[in-house]
Amino acid sequence: MLLNMRRWRKEKKKRMSMKERKNMMRLEMKALKNWKKKKTKTMKMATKRKHKETIMMKKRMQMKEKKMKMKEGTRTKIMKLNTNKRKKVKRKRVKKRYRQEVQDGENLDEKLLGMLLRKSPTTLRCRVMTTRITRQPDMPRTNGDEAVRPRRPLQRQQRPETENWPRQARRNRPRKKKN
Repeated sequence: MLLNMRRWRKEKKKRMSMKERKNMMRLEMKALKNWKKKKTKTMKMATKRKHKETIMMKKRMQMKEKKMKMKEGTRTKIMKLNTNKRKKVKRKRVKKRYRQEVQDGENLDEKLLGMLLRKSPTTLRCRVMTTRITRQPDMPRTNGDEAVRPRRPLQRQQRPETENWPRQARRNRPRKKKN
């Protein structure tokens, strides 16, 4: 009899009360819900990623088509911004300019209108020679017979009577804080 009683008590101890059992069930349900949430989140992320990839592929295809359609004589210049974040790539269209030498005595009307005309080196040299000015470094440019005097700084009497002359450099001044 005693042995049976002891066994029964042990079993009773092993058994949980209703409150404990309910608590256990609640915890299990919570864990299950959390797991399901996590799973759905990962699934959503995966679908989002796939969607993004498809959009990017479409964009790439469109860009390829645009490149194919572009006229002759133009090229794309890709200007990438130097930032850590990914930004849109700016594309500039730059027209090619065909340079062509023009010899002396050649008719310019025969050349195509779109060409960028460049004079021959001899004419350029002549132009440079005519525009060069010979003068001493401390002398100002003058017209003909005017008296030439070297430039000197204004003396103190001639200086204007303002406090900040010559102007002080804005040093050691605190910068304004941006809001």
